[in-house]
Amino acid sequence: MHPGLASTACGVVGRLVEASRSTLPAEGGPALAPIEPATRARTPRPDLKSIASPRPGRADDAATRAQQLRVRRLLWTAIGVAAAITTTLVVIPRLDIAISSLAYGPGGFVLPRFGLVLAMSWLVTIVSWIAVLGAVVLLVANVRAGHPVLWALDTSRLLLVLLTFLLVPGLLVNTILKHHVGRARPTRIVQFGGDAQFSRAGVPADQCRRNCTFPSGEASAAFALAAVGVATGSPAVLAGALAIGTLVSIVRVLTGAHFVSDVASSALLTLLAIVLLGRLLVRRPRAAPG
Repeated sequence: MHPGLASTACGVVGRLVEASRSTLPAEGGPALAPIEPATRARTPRPDLKSIASPRPGRADDAATRAQQLRVRRLLWTAIGVAAAITTTLVVIPRLDIAISSLAYGPGGFVLPRFGLVLAMSWLVTIVSWIAVLGAVVLLVANVRAGHPVLWALDTSRLLLVLLTFLLVPGLLVNTILKHHVGRARPTRIVQFGGDAQFSRAGVPADQCRRNCTFPSGEASAAFALAAVGVATGSPAVLAGALAIGTLVSIVRVLTGAHFVSDVASSALLTLLAIVLLGRLLVRRPRAAPG
């Protein structure tokens, strides 16, 4: 080794030794106690499971948001189907007559407007009033208690249910449109043994004076039950309400009480109103604090 390199190396080693000595306790001072194995064993360590698992608040919030996403998807899917049917039948009105003719025979329409059909009409009316009165009772109970007394049905969600029934089936459909559009029911038009003329859905006509066919009041009331599904945030309740609305609509067409465009328009108006009222009234839950 070169003498210069050797002297340099020795100098570096000497400085490292001095630095290491300076870090040791002074002579006569307290010595550093070694860590015993038992002490190490008693030292608490973070629980890996608690680190890996999400906090309860975040998990609940994620589940709620996922459920509400399913509700919105189901609701918008139903709106899309109703809009497609309504648009098609307005653009091609002869399809309305063609579809109704499938349920019409020599003896009239397939289903009579009495018996089970009449019972279904009364059942829809009763269920609608139960939903309205139930919303009113819960609203009063919430005000008196100062908090929701049933699930998460706060004032805004109960108002969603109440206003849906009052504004859509009650006001828009049965009070305004049915008495001013003037569209005759299928059983009243010439093609099915009546004396009135067929008219396009949604276009004002003079073929009916009162309790006309467009849109369907019973279909609107049945689809208004979807507001309960939106208010509770339950995809199952919403799916059940949509199934009830669809069944009622089919029965109304098979009895000759309505055209398909009547019930599809009712579904479209009612479900769109639910979306609008929901955005105006219901607040989405905030994420849990991290």
